[in-house]
Amino acid sequence: PLEHVFSLPNDAKMDRETLELIVARGHSRVPLHEPGEPNGLRSLLLVKMLLLREQCPPSSDGEANSAAQPRPAGPVLARDVPHTRPLPRFAASLPLYDALNIFQS
Repeated sequence: PLEHVFSLPNDAKMDRETLELIVARGHSRVPLHEPGEPNGLRSLLLVKMLLLREQCPPSSDGEANSAAQPRPAGPVLARDVPHTRPLPRFAASLPLYDALNIFQS
């Protein structure tokens, strides 16, 4: 059931407290929902992209790089993490194997 799914509002600040919560849950993807609407899932946060953000600030083209540059002040919002993906949608009757293929693409 959706009420048992760990998700975050898409305006959640990616501060230390939130990052610790994500790590404690142990998921590689976290659904993002509209603030105040836990059933309004919109996208997926790829947890590994948070690692890149923490270690390598974005370059001028928006991609993470390894050059030592100062990070922007303050925590980023969940929806602004690079490579956040749209949430795939499909019918509940779709066979599990086909659903897995959708997530892998």
